[in-house]
Amino acid sequence: LNLNRKDKEIMPFLNKLIKYINDSLNLKVNLGVGNCYSNIENINQSFVEAKLCINYSYIYPERSIISAKEAFEYEDNSGEVLHVLYEELTNSIKTRNKKASFESIKTIINTIREEKICYNQATRVLMQCLVLFQDTASELKINSAKSSFSNIYKDFSNIDNILDLHIWFNALLTELFEHIEGMKSEKNAYFIEDVKRFISENILNPAISLNFVADVMHINSAYLSRMFKQETGLSFVDYLMDEKLNAAKEMLITNKNMKIEDVCIAVGYSSSQYFIRKFKLKYGMTPGEFRISYLREANISKIV
Repeated sequence: LNLNRKDKEIMPFLNKLIKYINDSLNLKVNLGVGNCYSNIENINQSFVEAKLCINYSYIYPERSIISAKEAFEYEDNSGEVLHVLYEELTNSIKTRNKKASFESIKTIINTIREEKICYNQATRVLMQCLVLFQDTASELKINSAKSSFSNIYKDFSNIDNILDLHIWFNALLTELFEHIEGMKSEKNAYFIEDVKRFISENILNPAISLNFVADVMHINSAYLSRMFKQETGLSFVDYLMDEKLNAAKEMLITNKNMKIEDVCIAVGYSSSQYFIRKFKLKYGMTPGEFRISYLREANISKIV
């Protein structure tokens, strides 16, 4: 704007210009206003100041006009607090703390805006966050060609303002933690398979129980119980009882002369009546009936 009077107030002209652009061109704009100078030789200085103001429209996109006076105040704030906040973000991602990671990014964004931190320092820390996300994705071996990390630096440079950046950062974090949770679930599935194998191999051990298995596997019993239910849909105790009944069925077949009471004791049931009731519930017949039925079918097949 070129004013012909030194005492003329510039803001009404700027507001009029913004309204024209909004109404006529349907565009949202941010204006940077350098200091007013009476000497034409200072026009470049004013332009440099205006460009500095436009930088801050990245942090405050909702503000239509930013003046050099405001920008100079922001420039004085080196934002040392951001170093601490960045370290907190780093630790939360390293420890795979999803909630803390999202909170850290939110705090960094809000601090930059609320504390009016220097643009260069703010963007430097935001770039560090981006590098942290990329390094984590590489560490997790995320296939970049099929993920949001494929053109991460180009995407970063194309984002218009810090509010949109916050949304994008959250999307990157979501993808990271979905991958982490997927890896954890796969690891848990392998672990539960090992637990099942151990139970199968030791089903006739009188000591077999949740606490016994947890001690052998070096894991907290409550955590094992919770993980087992999560991965199999069955409680650990129900699965163990089921495996004992399977073992009892095999003993009835392979040890034809073994008494039902002895089978009951061998698989760890203290009450024969309870054992018979559970066996019938699972197989539709008592242990004695099952053995007779099996032997009858085995004899018929030999005759045939």
